Amino acid sequence: MPAHRTPALRRLAGTTLTALVAVLAGCGDGGGGVPSAPLPRGDAAAYVAIGDSYTAAPSVGDDVGDPGCRQTTANYPRRVAAALEVSLVDASCGGATTRHLTEPQGGHAPQLDALGPGTELVTYSLGINDHRLFGRMLACIDLGPEDVDPDPCERSFGTTRAAQDKHLDRDRERLIDAAFDGLAAVAERAPNARILVVGYPQIAPADVACAQFPVAANEVPLTHRINRTVNDALATAATRQGLDYVDLFAATQGHDICAEDPWIAGGEPTAPAFPYHPYATEQQVAAEQVLAALR
Repeated sequence: MPAHRTPALRRLAGTTLTALVAVLAGCGDGGGGVPSAPLPRGDAAAYVAIGDSYTAAPSVGDDVGDPGCRQTTANYPRRVAAALEVSLVDASCGGATTRHLTEPQGGHAPQLDALGPGTELVTYSLGINDHRLFGRMLACIDLGPEDVDPDPCERSFGTTRAAQDKHLDRDRERLIDAAFDGLAAVAERAPNARILVVGYPQIAPADVACAQFPVAANEVPLTHRINRTVNDALATAATRQGLDYVDLFAATQGHDICAEDPWIAGGEPTAPAFPYHPYATEQQVAAEQVLAALR
C-alpha cells in the first residue's frame, strides 16, 4: 500500500521528535491522553488501534473502555493519539486473537467494526494468542525452574530441538496466513488509512531465567524462540502486504522480564502492570516507535 499523508499525518511531519517525546513523557503511568468511549463504528475516529492485551496494557493506567478488555489510559494507542491530537477508537481487547477481527469477543464487538473510509491510521498487533502461543509460553513456568521430564514446554512443543522447531515453523506459517488475511481485511474496511503492523516486545530472556520468570534452564531458549516466531510472522505478513512493520522487539531488546531494567512485568510486578505484561515504559517506547514510523 503506498504511503500517503492524511491531515493528521501531515501535522506529525511538521512536529519535531523531541516535542513528541515530551508529549509522551507527560502521559505518565496513570494516564491522561484521549478519553475512551463506547466502541464507535465506521468513520467515528481518525485512528483505530487493533490488538490484544499488549496493546490494551492492563493495570498500567486507569481502566477505560470495555471493562472486559482491560484497556488503560496509559497504553500506547492513547499516547499516540494524544501526540497526534486525533480521535481514537481503541478496539484492542485482552486475550484477542486474529479471529476476533471478525467475531465478537464476549460482549466486545469484532475489532474490524471500528474501521471505515474515514479512518486515517490503523495500528495492528495481533497473533501472540493464536494457537495459544502466549498461554503455552507461560505454561513453561508452571513447574518453576526445576528441570523435569517432560517439562511443560516439551509437552507442548516436543522433546527435541528438531521437534520444537518443526512445531514452531508450522505455527509461524499459520500466523503469517492469518495476519496476511487480517491485514487485507483491515485495508478493505479502511481503504484510506495508513496501516502499521506493530510487533511484540522482547518478553522472554534469551538464555538465563530468573525469579520473575522461573522457566527451567533448558527451556529458556524455547520461550525466546516463541517470542521471536510471532514477531517474524507479523513482519513477514507486513512485508507481503507492502506495509510498514514497527519492530518493538529490537526497540526493547535488553529489557525483557529478567533484565536489570525490565520493561515487561514478571510474575510479581514491581510497578503498575499485569503479570507478564508491559510496564508503562514499554508502552511509551511503543508509542515513540509508532510515531517514528509515521515520520
